Amino acid sequence: MPTTSADTAILGVLQDPSAWQFVGTLLPPEVAPVDDPRRAAWSATHTHRHPYREVMVALTGTGAYAHTGRAHPCRPGTVFLFDVQEEHDSGYPEFSPPMEHLWITVAPEQYFARRHRAGTPRGSMPSSGTVTLPQTAGEGCLNACWSALRQTPNLPPAIVRGRLTGCLALLLARVAESLLAPPSQDRLSTQRDAVDAVRRHLRQTAGSGDSLETLARFAGYSKFHFLRLFQRHTGQSLQEYIDACRERRMTELARQGYSKKDIAFELGFSCPSAFSRWRRNHGFTDA
Repeated sequence: MPTTSADTAILGVLQDPSAWQFVGTLLPPEVAPVDDPRRAAWSATHTHRHPYREVMVALTGTGAYAHTGRAHPCRPGTVFLFDVQEEHDSGYPEFSPPMEHLWITVAPEQYFARRHRAGTPRGSMPSSGTVTLPQTAGEGCLNACWSALRQTPNLPPAIVRGRLTGCLALLLARVAESLLAPPSQDRLSTQRDAVDAVRRHLRQTAGSGDSLETLARFAGYSKFHFLRLFQRHTGQSLQEYIDACRERRMTELARQGYSKKDIAFELGFSCPSAFSRWRRNHGFTDA
């Protein structure tokens, strides 16, 4: 299968891992932040956080992206690691220069990879469909490596960098191989994989920290398309499924002796009164 310019860009980034520059909280940023008042003003109203991990790899162009309140320049080979609930930009400003990034969502058992283009006449838009890859086991799994490094915070940065580089190189090679190979999954199967991954994610979080925007981003679809797909593949609305997960988690926590206040916090409600309203609306009493 002939390669596209974006496929070539991924292969180019893969060729020289030693030139990668990481931005994240696992190790000191290897790219100094930039002072850009216009971009800072945009980021102040265009940030989000979510209860899953994401990786962004810059493939083409030169621009900037904000992580935990600071914008860092990104060029081909810059790697952003967004851990659970770490604040970062939501989308791209309309004044972004032309650039293309590879986004990888870390699902409970899978990775979802997609390319995203900024600085186009239509603003920011996906430039490819979603590639679904199962997470590997053992040392080569980026997600497992990430968790292990999070649990050992005093490792020298060189060791952290070396382990991240090795696991990310394996994952990017798998992404590139999948993009270059003839399609092996039909569209319906890809959609079902994405919806199933969202369901597994919600069973873990019970909706705490999630929103329609972050769940649609997780699956790699627009918000309204994602809602239609979820209903089609599950027979339930997204809110119905979240409520079922909340009820299941509430029952588990109550059996463990959690107070209503603590359960409200665990389920992500803004306050105990909001939790009480939700309970009443779903037929539970506060007695």
